Amino acid sequence: MRGSKMKDTDGKLMELEMDTSEPVLLSFHKEPRHTRAIEKLSCQSKLPGTFRPRKRLSFPGGTLSVTKGDAELLLRQHGSGFVKKFLETNPTALSLISKEPSVCWAYSGLVHFAAVAEHSGPTTIQNNSPLLFRIHVDLYPALELRYQLNSAVVRRKLGVPSTAGIATEPALEVTVTPEEVDRLGTWVPAWFDAYFRPGVPVPKPPIALIAWNGIDKPKDLMSAGGRWRHWLCLQSLRAHQLFEHWLKN
Repeated sequence: MRGSKMKDTDGKLMELEMDTSEPVLLSFHKEPRHTRAIEKLSCQSKLPGTFRPRKRLSFPGGTLSVTKGDAELLLRQHGSGFVKKFLETNPTALSLISKEPSVCWAYSGLVHFAAVAEHSGPTTIQNNSPLLFRIHVDLYPALELRYQLNSAVVRRKLGVPSTAGIATEPALEVTVTPEEVDRLGTWVPAWFDAYFRPGVPVPKPPIALIAWNGIDKPKDLMSAGGRWRHWLCLQSLRAHQLFEHWLKN
């Protein structure tokens, strides 16, 4: 189901979910110093990243003093944890060699994929913004995915023909803190499996996930009932609290 589209003051389209299960487009009115952040954080923004694994870091979610290098290392660290758990849950999937920790798998003749990117932090917005990551499914396919699908070996492992296309749905985004990324490595494939099985309820996530339209009180995913397949732009409760606190201060 599709919602009607509106534009914010900068002409950017922004889409989130309401409790009606219909996507809505929001107009944000923030102080000028937040304008760039809002533009970068629409549900359809593409977030690049480069990673140089050198050491393991551990920062609490939303740490404000993380450097670009630290953010990249944390993304690689927790993104790799996500990929590892995903592969344990779906052994037919393949890990991708790409800038963003990512994985791909075949379903119904198409190649699906999931990746982890920086949503907010020193690389994407401002140095003092909370470091949050976003898991995206069937959105923003990396060039590396298209390149690797040219390999007969990769296609054979996935069990797809050379004509197989890259899926564009179900297009899920989940924004979380760094330490929450790993925990969703088993939930995302379970969510995907349930999505294509009519009558199956949404799998309970290991952390609280919400949908928020920017106006009403955030809605817990588990309250969606049969509408959960329309709630495709989610946040962890902790990520929501950290980012809202930053925007207001």
